[in-house]
Amino acid sequence: MSVNQDNKQCPPRRFTIALLKQRQKERREQLDAERRNNLKLVQSQVRSLLDDLNQSKVKSNSLRELLLEEQKKLEEIKAKAAALRDMLGQKRQRDKLQTIMETVTSVLEQRRRAVEELQDKYEAICNQMKEEMKAKTAAQNLLLEEQERIQAFKDQVKEEIMGKVAAEGDVMKLQKEKEKLEIEVLSLRNALEQESHAKDSLKAEVSSLRSSLDKEKTKISALTQEKKDTLQKRVLKTKQKMEGLKETHAKQLWTEKQNVQEISEALTTSENNNSVLRKKYEELQEATEVKQEKLEREKEELQTQVLSLRNALEQERSCK
Repeated sequence: MSVNQDNKQCPPRRFTIALLKQRQKERREQLDAERRNNLKLVQSQVRSLLDDLNQSKVKSNSLRELLLEEQKKLEEIKAKAAALRDMLGQKRQRDKLQTIMETVTSVLEQRRRAVEELQDKYEAICNQMKEEMKAKTAAQNLLLEEQERIQAFKDQVKEEIMGKVAAEGDVMKLQKEKEKLEIEVLSLRNALEQESHAKDSLKAEVSSLRSSLDKEKTKISALTQEKKDTLQKRVLKTKQKMEGLKETHAKQLWTEKQNVQEISEALTTSENNNSVLRKKYEELQEATEVKQEKLEREKEELQTQVLSLRNALEQERSCK
């Protein structure tokens, strides 16, 4: 009874092996189904990842194109700004030179007028001296005529004295007349000496006027040379400043090109850094805006320098 009961409770061995094989087969089929499902899931995930990658590539390409376009626009704006800066600098230099030339011409015109006035005075003095010389020659001629008359009178008196030696009263009269004539001769000599002194004083005045003319000419030449030196110094300073600005702008352009190259390398190496690229692009835009503001400030500073130079020139004119 116990053996039969054991046989009834424990199934036969063949049945257990078949059951195990069936269970193994079901397990294999289940695993295969799970693997197929997992493979499908993985394939779908890979497809979605590939789609995302393609979309990110398209976005990165579009961003690269936008960056290239913005770089071209930035270069065009820089070229326009450089051209405008050059035009503005040339215009400022032309305005400065024009104002300086106007001031120099006005100063030279004033000096020329002063020289003409001095020349007119000199000519008037020369004419006055000529007239005085004519008057002196006429006076000398009159004096010679008077001397000839006196000599003739002396000869006549001598003859009368020789003829009238006996008459003492007549002799005394003749001596008195002779003394009178000598006094007149002395007065005429004094007048001639005064005329010669006046002539010497006129010569001294003419020489002083000539020396003043020479001094004015030297002053004019010194002023013109000083103006030329100051102009050359200011032009050299402006040129040096413009060269320094050009060097700084060239360095800034080089740094910007390096930044653009770094951005392009980052785009080619990693497609997942779109946010970083956007930030860099925004930083570039901010940097360009800052540079534009800096250019505007430099422009305003140059305008203030031009105004200060004009004020200095006006002060120099007023001082003159």
